[in-house]
Amino acid sequence: MVIRPISLVSVLALSASAVSQNPYAQAVNPSSQQQPGVEKLAPVQVGEFIFHRTILPNGVRALAVQDTGETASVFVVIAAGNRDESPATSGLAHLTEHALYTGTPTTGADEHDRIVKQELGAESNAFTRDDYTLYYDHGIPADALQRVLEMEADRMANLTFDEAPVLHERERLRLEEKHTWRPSTTREEQLESAVYRREGYRVGLRDENGHTKAPGIELGPIKEFYQTYYRPDNAAVVVVTPDDPQRALRQIAKAFGEWKAPKMALPNRVGEGEPLGARSARFESELARDRVEFCWVVPPRAHKDSASLALLARMLDRRDTSAGDPFQVSYYERQGSGMFIIAATGENAYKELEALCKSLDETGVKAEEITNAVREERDRFLNLPLRARPYFSLAADMGRMAVYNEEQWIAGYHLRIDEAGKSSLGPDGKVRTDSAGVGAALKRWLNPKRRVIVHFAPSGDGVAAIELPEKTKDLAVYAQEAMEAGEYQKAVVAYTELLNRNPDKMNTVIYLYYLGSLHMDHKHYDEAIADFEKALKVVDYPAVRDALEEAERLRDDALGLRDK
Repeated sequence: MVIRPISLVSVLALSASAVSQNPYAQAVNPSSQQQPGVEKLAPVQVGEFIFHRTILPNGVRALAVQDTGETASVFVVIAAGNRDESPATSGLAHLTEHALYTGTPTTGADEHDRIVKQELGAESNAFTRDDYTLYYDHGIPADALQRVLEMEADRMANLTFDEAPVLHERERLRLEEKHTWRPSTTREEQLESAVYRREGYRVGLRDENGHTKAPGIELGPIKEFYQTYYRPDNAAVVVVTPDDPQRALRQIAKAFGEWKAPKMALPNRVGEGEPLGARSARFESELARDRVEFCWVVPPRAHKDSASLALLARMLDRRDTSAGDPFQVSYYERQGSGMFIIAATGENAYKELEALCKSLDETGVKAEEITNAVREERDRFLNLPLRARPYFSLAADMGRMAVYNEEQWIAGYHLRIDEAGKSSLGPDGKVRTDSAGVGAALKRWLNPKRRVIVHFAPSGDGVAAIELPEKTKDLAVYAQEAMEAGEYQKAVVAYTELLNRNPDKMNTVIYLYYLGSLHMDHKHYDEAIADFEKALKVVDYPAVRDALEEAERLRDDALGLRDK
């Protein structure tokens, strides 16, 4: 099991098929009231959901999808994130996100949140990722949709940049960084700084106090970032509505149609290019044991091998070391170059990883592994909820794809997964290693000449202490450090104690998710299932439900209860 913070695990791949070639993309009747100058695009369908699409004359990509219920949701995505910063401006994208709450000539500071949350009884928030920034208004009354869209369009185009509220948001961000930083955050940033040599994914290293450069950035760079990237031809708007999607598209056009595109071109992003060759990096850490990570720069999500890499990650995540400990495998799909990681812990971590790579080179993967991975990934994808939570919703994912003109990435993903699985096996049912499929992707991308080895070496006692920390925040750090160091028994004890301290709903779900993941990694499937079921009774998160289904499948396989 890949242990990550609870999120919508994005290991998808771009479909090479056009909508007309996708049997799941159904045509719909065009609206007779479409605005002049609006470009109508063919709809795309994922599972049961049809996303209707247009492009406004100013470049905004508008999407609308119908859902059951009485409320609507709005997702506004800007194609800019951490990747667009420099070493001197790390945190600037997140700081700009905060600045969007400082007010316009018609909506004062923090008024957007107040209106949505207090007047409309809905939810409003935003988050910044590597490739994009997303703003959402979730569960708003359907009859308030036009009002909310107009408020979103207003702040995207008309921030006043009054100094006092902007500096107030900067202080909020400083406190947020202080309270959310964990040692694992620094390790992730150190790893990316070692793996990437050119792309902006490498510039986010924080200082010893866990801060980016954002707390010291003045008003000018924030305004410049806003003016550079917050523009209609760099934005997508997705509406989930209980009403006619065509009406929702017209509402988007009415709200966002006057947003004027700047004359200047968007900055060019530097590509990673070919890796510089095998290399290594070593960092001291607070872990109790050595942690070694074999890393590879892999193609962007639009590449034809992305689906095979996603399947490969699922397969290798099932492999164990000679001591019976699980390898920890991650595949990060990105709009720029992605990253593939296989990690192990303990004094023999390097030898275990070398042995795994040697085995993959000599014998590859098994046909049964491919078949299982295809089924799991296809089922996971086609069962994505439309908007279970804004952070983990298909609608939000569609927005982050649409802003890069990659809606087909989602629309045909399940077909791409099927294709990768079929091309991996020959007519005899054996794994192919020539020019297609998982075997070929393995040979092409995960070879020693492209590998970056990152070693996190313990610098002190780490989590070796017998007594658990008294402060809950310190205990949470202890638990995560133990988990990443492979100290699984200590991690189980720590997460169990965290749950005994009556955490809030969010942390209850997170701790149960991690606890269940630890049990599943050690093949204690009944304990894992119990933890995941408890978490789902608190909040129905897609990632937890996926984990529950996976644990149930693995248990049934172990007991011989599932048909092959």
